[in-house]
Amino acid sequence: MLFLINPSNPIGNYYSKKNIADLESIAEICIKNNIVIVEDLLYDGTIYDKKKIVSIMNTAAFPENSVILQGISKAYGMASLRAGFAISNEIIINCLRNKMFQSMDSASLLQSKALEGVFGTPLTTLIKIENKNSNIYKYNLNLIIAMISGLDFIYEKNIKKLIIKDINKVTKNKNYTKKLLNGIEGISILKNSLPQSGFFINLNFQSIKGKKIKNIEIKNIYDVLKLSTQYCKFKFLCGTTYGFKENSMIGRFTFSNNKYEIIKAFYTLDKILNEGKYYETN
Repeated sequence: MLFLINPSNPIGNYYSKKNIADLESIAEICIKNNIVIVEDLLYDGTIYDKKKIVSIMNTAAFPENSVILQGISKAYGMASLRAGFAISNEIIINCLRNKMFQSMDSASLLQSKALEGVFGTPLTTLIKIENKNSNIYKYNLNLIIAMISGLDFIYEKNIKKLIIKDINKVTKNKNYTKKLLNGIEGISILKNSLPQSGFFINLNFQSIKGKKIKNIEIKNIYDVLKLSTQYCKFKFLCGTTYGFKENSMIGRFTFSNNKYEIIKAFYTLDKILNEGKYYETN
């Protein structure tokens, strides 16, 4: 069995038209060796640049025993709902249905109503909702880039102006806004991991390892989580839980929440990391 996560999580890379030859090769190899392909398209409604995603379904050699997984939780802002569906041939669907009924006899009323709402909504309306949400995710990503790396890394003038305006509403101090938009010392975005879709970003806290901040000695990523949770209400998933080495200082932060909550979290973290240096000591 071969799993294709398209777009991937957490970086959000995906197959586009330029990758169709790669997908054709994958399909041919799987057909030749009787390998079942399971393609997860859950994040396909969160792509930022509007490029059309290409699925294994778009290949000329589309294997009949493929399973396509899709859902409504990511693209429509209902991540905790766990409502989705599978597309495959009749034999596989019957097997999946029988297997599911071993652990549950029906979906919850909330899940059923959510799926009913999506399937009963015109496609044009669904596309508008997806575009609206993906634009929010794209802006929130730019917001984080501006705060961590600096405003100079944002190239669209209208986005720059909006970022400054939004941060001013939180800091209520133009000097603090200027400082925050020069980048946060102690945090960086993991190299070569800038997302193309979705709402997760990998942050690197290596620079603060070994330091003592707010009486917390930063020895590992869990100490950073303790610091950020206790003082910033800033939560993330430790990289050690999703494939990074035990000594890594990587954390996966979600930017699906309100933009002002994101600003407040990073602003508070910046003040803690640079207390007495750029900000007044509390």
